[in-house]
Order: sequence, then structure tokens, then C-alpha cells
Amino acid sequence: HRRFGAVVVRANEDTAIVHQRVDLVGFHGYSPENPSMRAILVAAGRGVAPGTKIGLVPSVDIAPTVLSLLSLPVPAWMEGRPIQAFDASP
Repeated sequence: HRRFGAVVVRANEDTAIVHQRVDLVGFHGYSPENPSMRAILVAAGRGVAPGTKIGLVPSVDIAPTVLSLLSLPVPAWMEGRPIQAFDASP
């Protein structure tokens, strides 16, 4: 695939590949700002009105949204925030 380099490393399950410098540009190696790296969010159930369109959602907002929809507290250390378009009230 054109997004991958010439070398692919595959480690055994009990092996860690480490590097002294960490660039957080996405686990796939490309910036999450790149439009071709976007994913689709589909949600249904309590708190999600049918037909709701919310636009772009940062991936860091997914976990806080799920916690909120489950009526669980969102830890202060979490970077994201619950998606406001979803109603987390019981």
C-alpha cells in the first residue's frame, strides 16, 4: 500500500518494539489531521436521537462519551470530553 514504507516489522506477541523518540502522529504513522485518516462514527441507542449528525469527532472524545452514556464519571485526567449531541441523562 502506498502509505506503508519499504520495511514492515512484525513482533511476536511477547515482544516490545521500543524507540527512544516518540512522535504521537497516530498509530498508523500518519497525522490524524490528514483527511484520509478519518474514521466513521456510528452510534445508536439510549441518548442518541435517530438521524443525529455530529460532524467531525476527535478520537479522544469517544471514551468520555461512552462513560457518560453509561452514567459513569469521566476521570479528570481524560483529555477528551463527552460529545454534546448525545443526551446522557437516564
